[in-house]
Amino acid sequence: MWKQLAELMAQFFTFTRDLQQNKADIKELREELKATQQEVRQLATVVERLMYEVHRSNERVESDREKLMLQLENALLKFERRLPPANPNSGE
Repeated sequence: MWKQLAELMAQFFTFTRDLQQNKADIKELREELKATQQEVRQLATVVERLMYEVHRSNERVESDREKLMLQLENALLKFERRLPPANPNSGE
């Protein structure tokens, strides 16, 4: 009987120690989770900024492309004005 009581007491202390360790582990995991959540929020903010910058870059590229097309069109129009008038008999 004393042996069983001693075993029960040993188990009780083992369970108490394990419970304390589990509580400490849970506390540590919660802190890690909070830190991870903060990092995820920061990463989301960075991704949003990058998406905005990519969008703005695309808009600038499109604007530059339109400007270049207009410049090319202007250059072609100026070049066409310099050409002598077409001779209607030259095609014969």
